[in-house]
Amino acid sequence: MKRFNEEFERRLNEFHELQSSILERLGVASKDVTEDVKKQAEQAKKQAKSATSAATSAAKKAPTANSTGKKPAAKKPAAKKPAAKKPAAKKPAAKAAKPLNKSDLTLVKGIGPATAKKMKDAGITSIDQIANPSAADQEKLKAFSSVKGFDQFSTEAKKII
Repeated sequence: MKRFNEEFERRLNEFHELQSSILERLGVASKDVTEDVKKQAEQAKKQAKSATSAATSAAKKAPTANSTGKKPAAKKPAAKKPAAKKPAAKKPAAKAAKPLNKSDLTLVKGIGPATAKKMKDAGITSIDQIANPSAADQEKLKAFSSVKGFDQFSTEAKKII
């Protein structure tokens, strides 16, 4: 039980470190959020240790055989408390941490780097032009009607904005 708990704690720490590094690379994590994650990880460790110590002390107190000579019934493992949940503050931090680059057309699902370059050459330089095209922009976009997923470009662009 002790080895299992130690392995669980080690892997949980690795997960939190990996999660923090990914969020930092994405520019989503703020210092407050990472500190909250660390605090929650420490609380989870303390809870796991207290559950383990309670289980080991109960195991030590348990008799090895009762008066009839039969083996004692197997004890149920202590109920583990759920791991710390992610703080809800991450989503608002994501929007505030990194402003949307509306000139990056590759953010629209279905538009790759080559199509984005062709669109910029044609005069479509913003995601707004795809989401809410004017009459002139609609004419420019018609040139890309052969591109796979063309009919969804406007919908996908509106999701981003």
